[in-house]
Parts: sequence; structure tokens; C-alpha cells
Amino acid sequence: MKGVYYKLRSICIGWYRYLFAKRSEKAQLRIDICGVCQFKKGRFCGVCFCELHAKAESDDDCPKGYWPKIKEATSKTDDLLQDS
Repeated sequence: MKGVYYKLRSICIGWYRYLFAKRSEKAQLRIDICGVCQFKKGRFCGVCFCELHAKAESDDDCPKGYWPKIKEATSKTDDLLQDS
């Protein structure tokens, strides 16, 4: 049950930040990664079906591991963006 609570909490936080806060640098890096991802389906992730901007603002992680949970690994981000 703890896992379900965490997911719901993370989704709500992501949507709140997306709708009411200025976009964070962390979220912008995540959106940049999603922009070149093979699983992107319009505005949604084709793996977890989350809306990408809200997901990027959440404390959750990418289901494929392309971006870390809280701390951005800029070297991993740079490598992914350079490969595309």
C-alpha cells in the first residue's frame, strides 16, 4: 500500500508544480531527454502513460532510467542528448 501512496503523492506533486510553479531546471532537463526518447507518444510517456511535463516536475523517476529521481546526473543527460 505504501507504493501506491507514494505514486499518487508523486503524481499530485508533479501536477501541482506543473500548473502553479515556474518550471525548474531539473524539469527542463528531463523534458529535453523526453524530447528525444523513442518511447515518447505526443505529450505522454509510452511506458508509464504519464503526461510528460507533470512527470518531469514530480519526484518520480523515468521508468526506463533515463533520468534519476532527484539529483540530475548531467553527464548522463549530456550523453543521451549527444547520442541523438
